[in-house]
Amino acid sequence: MQEALTNTVRHSGAATATVTVSYEPGYVTVSVTDTGHGPRAPIAATVGQQAAPTAAAAGNGSSGSNGGTSRFAGAGGFGLAGIAERVASCGGSLTVGPGRAGGFAVTAKLPTP
Repeated sequence: MQEALTNTVRHSGAATATVTVSYEPGYVTVSVTDTGHGPRAPIAATVGQQAAPTAAAAGNGSSGSNGGTSRFAGAGGFGLAGIAERVASCGGSLTVGPGRAGGFAVTAKLPTP
């Protein structure tokens, strides 16, 4: 959450951001959405145990056997790549891209013990 909120402040120009934490049996889902201008370059991806990269993410970097977090490393830094690596290290999945109402969304679905 902290890295996603830092990215919001640094890059989005958003007036607001929302953090949502939800629980379902076996998973905790954490989402950060903002009302900013969205990404400067097209980015939308899902990585992790439950999903493969979307077509929009296919050209945004290499994709290794672990889901290829390098696609999240853009000109602005490695914030999303770091989030993706941390989520993958605990067996979760990460979705990033345009929010439903504009802006940008980062959602991590993490397994619970």
